[in-house]
Amino acid sequence: MLQDVSIWVYDISRCGYYAYRGAEDRAPLFGGVTTTFAALENWVDGKLLGQTATYGANEGDEVAESYLLDIHHGAHGDYLVGIWNRLPGNRHHVSSVGIGDVVGAASAEVTELDRDRIPGFATYFWVMPAERRVAAIGLKHLSHGLINFGNYLTGFLKFINPDHVVLGDEGPNNELVINGYRAAPDADVHPAGIRPTFNIKSIPRGGDLDYLRQNVGAISKVMCKTVISTMEPAQRNWLQSMLDVARIAKAPAPNVVDAPIRVEFPIALTLDELNASIAEWEEDISDSSENDLGFRLNDGQKKWLRKSHARENKRLDVEWVDDELINLAALLGQLQVHRAEILALG
Repeated sequence: MLQDVSIWVYDISRCGYYAYRGAEDRAPLFGGVTTTFAALENWVDGKLLGQTATYGANEGDEVAESYLLDIHHGAHGDYLVGIWNRLPGNRHHVSSVGIGDVVGAASAEVTELDRDRIPGFATYFWVMPAERRVAAIGLKHLSHGLINFGNYLTGFLKFINPDHVVLGDEGPNNELVINGYRAAPDADVHPAGIRPTFNIKSIPRGGDLDYLRQNVGAISKVMCKTVISTMEPAQRNWLQSMLDVARIAKAPAPNVVDAPIRVEFPIALTLDELNASIAEWEEDISDSSENDLGFRLNDGQKKWLRKSHARENKRLDVEWVDDELINLAALLGQLQVHRAEILALG
């Protein structure tokens, strides 16, 4: 089915096992993007969906568990990864997958829920290890699932990766015990303190950002917008963080479902304050294509920061398996037709 597909490109700033001390841009002691996704692909092979969670979540947490639907390894060493994002609670009339579905052969259905089904929605990520880039692929949901994606990879590096995680005997109540981390499957535990880390950062494209810096004295208002949904509680945290950037103390009470929220306040910024706001925006990886921070100038111009970051829209033929799942191999092939253009974004 031909449809518009949004492609949001991010830099994989860290992926692997790092020393606790050192420069921010230092290389990992071991591990990396290529080896991490190869290990992930091997680990999920033949697993049931319910066995693929890499981190736990308690009731009331802002982010629920996520699972790996499928992973496809294509040309150029690229991967397309499908993540199932569990929705908090036991919601009816939403799509769900079975915990006993096999990775790569799951099916999503809108059915009555029971303990054997996981309510949620699918998100997709195009990983380009050679270039250390990942693109969030927007198909039908406002949420891109970036926070869950980051949590999923961090959990894999920290608790599971068979190449590097050294497990001990189970603790009380079947608790997972990590004895340490090793550089290779046949190596001893590394003697130094190790921090498993996966981080992504947005990629600024300049343009409007440079214009704002050159005209900081003409900024008259700051604007925040999002769609607050009881399905996606992390969006409420995002709005509050952006209000903090704008020096506004408290967000509106989020007691509505799928409601657009826009907040606009008068403001005067110094160049240092503007740069700090932009830097915090770039560090804040938003889950939603609707989240944005903008500035209104005295002449009425509006400059939104999302338009200043690496993204593109393409008309692609998406092969849907059901309401949530797609044919990964087919979509990755179409995305790669535009690979050079997408990488040129930043």
